[in-house]
Amino acid sequence: MSAYYHGVTSVDLFYNIENKKTLNYLGIWFAVESIDISQGYFVPFKVPRPKIKKYECFDAVKFKQTDVVFLCMSVIGNLQYLIGEGYLKEAKVGDDLVYKIGTINTNEYTDVVKKYAVRVKTGAIFPVIKFNKTLISFRPIFIKETNLNFIDLRRNFFLANSGPLDLIEKILSGVYLRFGLLFFPVKKWGCYVQDYIEDAYLIDQNGIIESPLLHEKYLKSKIDTAKLLNQIFVAFNEDEGFIISGIHLRYDREILKNVPTNLHVFDNSLAIN
Repeated sequence: MSAYYHGVTSVDLFYNIENKKTLNYLGIWFAVESIDISQGYFVPFKVPRPKIKKYECFDAVKFKQTDVVFLCMSVIGNLQYLIGEGYLKEAKVGDDLVYKIGTINTNEYTDVVKKYAVRVKTGAIFPVIKFNKTLISFRPIFIKETNLNFIDLRRNFFLANSGPLDLIEKILSGVYLRFGLLFFPVKKWGCYVQDYIEDAYLIDQNGIIESPLLHEKYLKSKIDTAKLLNQIFVAFNEDEGFIISGIHLRYDREILKNVPTNLHVFDNSLAIN
């Protein structure tokens, strides 16, 4: 479904006993009573990815109307196939934007957020602050600010312009964000926003286009979030940071109501209505 599936899961799911069977099957279940973090995200030590070693070129496969077909080509792949076959005219897709918005000092992090990562048997839980559809997480800055590449981890250590301090920073940050371990005093904390942007993209016969309102919605998100952080933290320092998009795509699955019943659509869309 996704070559970049990372297994990061909202702690909320672990508080619902109905999810225990599924999470246990994935090998990431833990006794939520053992932690004291009500709002946070879980990072598994072992990412539950399917092991697929062999597959056919999808373009070469033709289906009969009576075949039972499972579409597992990611959010974009599934929708593009359904549009190409004429089952859908178009699809609006929402997305989570992730961006750095600023920093806070270690004293305020300790006083307000209070919790560092908590390690459990199957992974580590990291505290967040939530409001509406926005999630604010925190990344330690030990020596100097640097960007981590979570898609291709090797690129963190082979870039020509990475000096010794960058390398040390990336190792310390990576160990904390992956395993919840702190080996070095934290100088300050970076504040990162994850905000859901509805109808961020439109998919049709011509391909994928970005909504003309996407940048406007990002700016509004930034203004609203900075206002909140200034209310929570006395010494919040707003600054520019990188922006990541296309990481948590979702759509209203009601649009699949006219898709033939022999086609079963499986993807990582997080939408439930």
